[in-house]
Amino acid sequence: MSRSGCSSETLVDASDDETVEEKVEHKTDTATLRDSLAHHFARVHASADALARATHSGAGCNAATCRRPMCRGGVRAYVTAGAYLDMLSTFRTLLDTRDAVCTASLRSLRSGLAAYRRMCCALDEQCELERAGEAAAAHKRAEADELLSLLGRDSLLAEKLRVANSEESERLAELEEEAAVITQDLQAALMAARPALDAADAALKTLDRAALAKLRATSAPAAEIGQVMSAVLCLTSRRGTRAQSIDTSWAEARVALADPDRLLRLLADLDKDRLPAERVEWARRLCAATDSAAELTPERLLPLSHGAAALCEWVLAVCAYHDAHVEAEPRRLDLEAARASLEEVARRNRVTCDRLDVLDRRKTALQERLATATAEKASFEEACATRAAQVRRAQRLVASLYVEGGRWTATRRKLKRERRQLAAGAAAAAAFAAYAGPLCATSRADLLSGAWPLDIFPRAATTEVVSILSGPARQIAWRSEGLIDSRSLENAAIAERSPRYPLLVDPHLQATAWLAARHRSCLVRVAQDGVGAVHRIRAALEARSPLLIEGVDTEPSVELMPLLYRHHTPRRGGRLVLRLGGADFALSDAAAVGPVFLRTQQSDPHFAPGVQSHLALIDFAVDEHGLEAQFLESLLAAQAAPLASRRAHLESELLHREEEHRQLEGRLLESLASADGALLDDELVARAEAVPAAKATLEAAAGAAKDAEAEVAAIHDVNRTAARRVAITFSLMAEMHRVCPYYLFALDAFRSVVDSSVAAWQRQSYPSESREGEDSKGGVPDGAKVESNSQGEDSTRSVEDSAPGASTVADAAEEGARAEDVSAREECDDAGKQRARGDKLGGASGASCTMGHRRGRSLCECVGWATYAFAAAALPEQQRLAFAAHLALRLASAAGGLTREALEDFVLGPRALATEPQPEALAWLPEAAWLAVQRLAQSMATLRDLPRRVCEETDAWRDWFETEEAEMAALPHGICNLEALLIVRAMRLDRLAPATRAWVEEVLGQRYAAPLPDDLEAQLAHASPAAPLLLLLSPGADPLPAVAACATRASFRQNELGGEIGGQLGIGEGGMGASGGTSLHVVSLLQPDAEAAAERALNATHAAGNWLYLQHADRGSVRWLQSLERQLATIQAQTSEGSQFRLIISVEVEHRSKGCALPEALVRRSVKIAVEPPGSLRGAMLRAWRTVDDELWGAAEALHEPLAPGLGLASSGPSATDAKAAFFGLCHVHSIALARRRYCALGASHAADLAASLGVAARALSWTQVPAAVWWSDLRRNAGAAAFGSHFGNVWDKRLHVALLEAYVHEALPDGQQVSRRLEFLELPSRDAYTRHIEASPSDDIPSDLGLLPRAQSALEESRADELLRFGAAVMSTSRVGLGPFGRSGRRSCSGTAAAETVEAVRLVLDKVRDALPHATTVRPKALQRRLRTDLSPLEADLSPLEVVLMQECDRMEALVTEVHASLARLDESMRGGAPVDEGADTLVGALQRGLVPASWTELAWPSAGPQPLGRWLLGLYARRAHLEEWAAQGVPPTVTWLGGLFRPQAFVFALLAETSRRTGTPLESLSAVAEVTGYDSAEQVGAPPEHGVYVHGAALEGANWDASAGKLAEAPSGGRCATRLPVMHIRALEAVTTADTIAAAPYGVYASPVYATGPASGAERRGEELPLTAWLPSEAPPSLWVVSGAAVRLDGECDWQRRATQQPGKSDEELGFLLTSH
Repeated sequence: MSRSGCSSETLVDASDDETVEEKVEHKTDTATLRDSLAHHFARVHASADALARATHSGAGCNAATCRRPMCRGGVRAYVTAGAYLDMLSTFRTLLDTRDAVCTASLRSLRSGLAAYRRMCCALDEQCELERAGEAAAAHKRAEADELLSLLGRDSLLAEKLRVANSEESERLAELEEEAAVITQDLQAALMAARPALDAADAALKTLDRAALAKLRATSAPAAEIGQVMSAVLCLTSRRGTRAQSIDTSWAEARVALADPDRLLRLLADLDKDRLPAERVEWARRLCAATDSAAELTPERLLPLSHGAAALCEWVLAVCAYHDAHVEAEPRRLDLEAARASLEEVARRNRVTCDRLDVLDRRKTALQERLATATAEKASFEEACATRAAQVRRAQRLVASLYVEGGRWTATRRKLKRERRQLAAGAAAAAAFAAYAGPLCATSRADLLSGAWPLDIFPRAATTEVVSILSGPARQIAWRSEGLIDSRSLENAAIAERSPRYPLLVDPHLQATAWLAARHRSCLVRVAQDGVGAVHRIRAALEARSPLLIEGVDTEPSVELMPLLYRHHTPRRGGRLVLRLGGADFALSDAAAVGPVFLRTQQSDPHFAPGVQSHLALIDFAVDEHGLEAQFLESLLAAQAAPLASRRAHLESELLHREEEHRQLEGRLLESLASADGALLDDELVARAEAVPAAKATLEAAAGAAKDAEAEVAAIHDVNRTAARRVAITFSLMAEMHRVCPYYLFALDAFRSVVDSSVAAWQRQSYPSESREGEDSKGGVPDGAKVESNSQGEDSTRSVEDSAPGASTVADAAEEGARAEDVSAREECDDAGKQRARGDKLGGASGASCTMGHRRGRSLCECVGWATYAFAAAALPEQQRLAFAAHLALRLASAAGGLTREALEDFVLGPRALATEPQPEALAWLPEAAWLAVQRLAQSMATLRDLPRRVCEETDAWRDWFETEEAEMAALPHGICNLEALLIVRAMRLDRLAPATRAWVEEVLGQRYAAPLPDDLEAQLAHASPAAPLLLLLSPGADPLPAVAACATRASFRQNELGGEIGGQLGIGEGGMGASGGTSLHVVSLLQPDAEAAAERALNATHAAGNWLYLQHADRGSVRWLQSLERQLATIQAQTSEGSQFRLIISVEVEHRSKGCALPEALVRRSVKIAVEPPGSLRGAMLRAWRTVDDELWGAAEALHEPLAPGLGLASSGPSATDAKAAFFGLCHVHSIALARRRYCALGASHAADLAASLGVAARALSWTQVPAAVWWSDLRRNAGAAAFGSHFGNVWDKRLHVALLEAYVHEALPDGQQVSRRLEFLELPSRDAYTRHIEASPSDDIPSDLGLLPRAQSALEESRADELLRFGAAVMSTSRVGLGPFGRSGRRSCSGTAAAETVEAVRLVLDKVRDALPHATTVRPKALQRRLRTDLSPLEADLSPLEVVLMQECDRMEALVTEVHASLARLDESMRGGAPVDEGADTLVGALQRGLVPASWTELAWPSAGPQPLGRWLLGLYARRAHLEEWAAQGVPPTVTWLGGLFRPQAFVFALLAETSRRTGTPLESLSAVAEVTGYDSAEQVGAPPEHGVYVHGAALEGANWDASAGKLAEAPSGGRCATRLPVMHIRALEAVTTADTIAAAPYGVYASPVYATGPASGAERRGEELPLTAWLPSEAPPSLWVVSGAAVRLDGECDWQRRATQQPGKSDEELGFLLTSH
């Protein structure tokens, strides 16, 4: 690690060697990549084409433009060249854009990292310079400190010296003053000696050389001269010489006199003041007088010698001076001492001054040096500080870039890897955008992971693809605009990336809401067929506004073709011209228009390939996972709106921070690239420090967003169960249009139900919070009252009987709150119940006792019931159980307790893939049940050992199997709940409906299995001015009274609220009106000029805020209904909030119909409710009794009692009791006829029937003087005629009605006869009393109450089971196909061993079926063929009618066998990879898996009541082929014809009548066919054909029993589920014009029975196709008994099929065994 903090690894990564790598990468073989891309794009297109071929056959498409349709989830699309071109264009755009961004990022990172490396190196150099500068600065600081120390020391010393100098100066002054005094005294003393000194000097002046020379020349001087010279020598001798030792001889004197100059100098220079006293004394003695001589004086010696006199004078003067000096010696000594002291002090003072001078000079030098050193130190310190600041900045820069450098290095590596995969990502995204639009989420993921990846292109997830197509900012924006789930985000990315205009399949209006939220007021919405559509589109194009063209259901209009197909004509000036609506429209360029979208609201639209080649089809229909995500967000917004807002804000802030960090990083990289290693740029350092700060802010924002997301996830965990349930509910609702085309639901309406239920749940759970927010959120809706449904109470009420207070939303809310309260009070019990509930649904128990989970369960109960009630309201009673059952099954499957295979087996039946033969000990078990048991064991892990259990415990299982109510009996080994239901489905299909009901009650709750109250007001609460209420009417339903009652109550409620609308409903123009209040206008589209009247009524009611009821809307024209849908869209935009306008539409619906008369958009936007007649006898009786109005009751009360009842005469007409009994009986007859529909028996009723009958009864009250029997007989006859004229059109319905009138309307009724099991006529005082009497009757019906046989209950349960399974088969979105979508390439989307095993098993069944099939050879008689070759037609060939029928039957057989062989051959080729798997092969595989007959075969086959087992059907095929071969060989019908074995038995009957007409000459229209029972029990007993007519066999009797020994009808046993086999019957012609004539011509004791080709189909209310044939069946009982019991003959009875099959030549035992085991 360097001093800068940059690791060597980072420096290596940032080196310039990567440039070499990039150059090497860029020199990769581009040809190989180009070839790989070409192969990849071709493979993508081929895989999409294979998926199209696998989904639909594509028949009828234009081969020039179509590749095959592609469909998942109901959207049919075509793989065209336009998609391929879009893929290429999108790929180029994505690759160029992403490559440019990636290249720029890499370049910026590389230059930034290189600059970072240079700065790190420069920083190390600066650090070394900083260390050197710091050392020099330290040296300068030490030098300055040393100088400063010296200067301080010298200053201190100088101060001390100055103090001493001052003291010495003072002392010196004192001494000078003292010396001055002494000097004055001394001078005074010396002045006295001055003359002597002057005399001496004067004497010396007199001396000269000559005198001295003369003196020397004296050889013998006088003594005086000698004495003088001795004194001179003594005085002038050297210092320190004693006077006694001085040589004073003359010789010495002469020596001294030898050099006169020296002597004179010596005398002159003699220190007179310092002469020793001894010498002076000695000299004085020499000159002093002695005894012998006088004192020497100059005058004495002058004569002797001038020189000697002068010397004598000098000696005397010196002696005199010495004496004066000696006298002044003390003073002189004092003076000397003073002077010595003064000198000493002066000396010391001088020394001190000198030292001070030295110190001052040294201080000055030191100061100069210190100043210089300080300046140098400051300079060095400044330089060090500057360099340190630079280093610190550089260190801050490098430290800031250290982490960034590592991240940049990792980012650069990642970018380099991504750059190597740019082509792969762009290719996957381009393919996804081009082909995935119409696909579901599973197919998109399968294509991305299975079909599209290659070796050089790894697999990509859909999230990665969406990230490539769009950025995170757009995704966040899309989420804020309402696109929550991943599939919607994918669709948005595809829509914005597609070069073609998007064609949005938007059945739930999610895309429309997204566009409206995205473009807001700028979005221009134009209906394609609307008025002025082209003008509005052109205006939007000119303004470059976003444009949404709605209503594109089949293809765009011709006027829009140039726009949508991009047909631009170039003109001069570089401008383009678009021809729109017959006028030219100039464009600056081809992209000079705003975004254009097209929308269809159809769920399964079909657009021509030519249209799709120019438009991008995108399926915006939400799936289950998307719904769950959306509802989770909806629940979050409802429960924690601040948290949702905070999360959205944090997401936006996080995105803003990321963008800010990205921009700062970009600017920093640019600065680094241009810095050239400079470290003094503060802006660069600031930018470098801003990036980590921004990163920290970003991490903080990410942390806050993560925390918010964690809180959201916690709430989602609580609400997930409710959201999943709601999503599964709507997903099931979205698939229900396959059951009935009117079952289309709008997502917005469904959301409003969910929101209302959540709000109601919150008000129930948190009343205080609700009261606080009541002003903003609104109060509790009207009628929020729970209506309890007890099992003992008949809750089946028609819409016209509905009470005004029942609200399913409030009911659900209160139930949810109650569930939460119970859960809070009894946590342990509730946890156990919830664990049990989880076990029933197949999921984990997960019953936490926390408040959050209790709230989640309570919310789930609330929204679950509300959504169920909303959906179930549109269903008839028989389909509600199926809906609840499949909802529970899907919930179990979603919870993991039910596998997909088990669910499909439950709905569609088990696959015909038996692995073990059925043991002999299980002979009591049907082979189909044994097959289902084995398949159930394969699909359910918990039932793996079920076959073994059944084999080991045969007796226990047999006892359970033979139990009448098997669903209530306990299964062996304690199997219960879902497993028990699956076992009932496998082994006792007839008890599936009650078992399912019990399971639904146990899993979902009792109210889900109970009849749902038809609350019209609850559904009206969901309706709005733009969402009409659609009444789905079943036969016999009349909702007008209930609608009028709702309008009346609505008016009254508005009056109570203080509104201006009020009044009483009355009859107004066009229907029911109100005087000053809410009006209900009723318009029937059956009346003349109905559409114009409806148009006027719609405008009037919308303007006035009234209600409009359109009856029989399905009879309106398609164009007008489409215009109605557009008007409702306009009304939605124009209606103000609070408008009371409501549109109610009623249509008559066959709930198994395949067509929808109303526009799909209109049906989807409407709120639907099924209106049925009462299902039970009590309910029907209550409704019928309400028809007896006050007028009828008053007329009956006004009658008198008979005067002579015993005579049977009325004195003046019927009595009041007779009238009441007649009313009661007529109501009961119509109620029975209505209630019989549930049992698939004859009989239907309508409100008009009863009204007409009661009208006859009212008129009959005036018949007087008529015997009672006659009066009752006339009443029955006239009432029946009135009913027939108004409704009945079938002779058998008329006969039933007559029989019911005879059974329940007669003269014994007023005597209190028991009209049914627990209902009798009583004399009661009032009409309300009769109502209470009816309400007190039992609510559960039994067949005997309706005149049916007990076995009708079994038929009813079978019908319910069939309806349950049919409903499930319809809503199953995809069949289980084991081949996958890529037949040609051999790749399968369903990978794994299970799929491979399925394919092999299907192939095994396929081979066996092909081997067992008869050969596709003609069975036509050769003689007839020769005749037809020579003639042009059968008529010209003079063929008999029976011969024509034979030829037609042979042709149908040949076509059927040919189709079977061809379809199996195509499937075999597809499985081998030689052909694509089309829709027919898909259906065929599913049927072969389950051992059923494919639909393509049954369409060409004989009539059948429902799905047939494959083995049984093949046996029937063999038997029918053998029958035709026998007939063809003989040329005439066989001795005994198998009438049910013909393809068209009606044609055979008509041919028989034609033969009779030819033979007898009787007109054909005057003949009818009748069938009579013979004494032959089987066909083998018949030896010869009859003389006239034919013998037939294979008929069965339903609704009665046949007593073979007596040859008569007998009552059927209570049990049993099969029809009774009839003997051979003789069909002959009878002269009778109509069927009624045939019935009337029947002999006494004979019951005339209708004949049907088959029994009732699954859930059908009537039997199969009726034949023009009447069966005469002998009977001892009156025919009315069999009429009421519904006895009839059917031709699909059991025959000896196995024997007929075994008679086929060339069939091995293995083939026959396969046919029998797959029966």
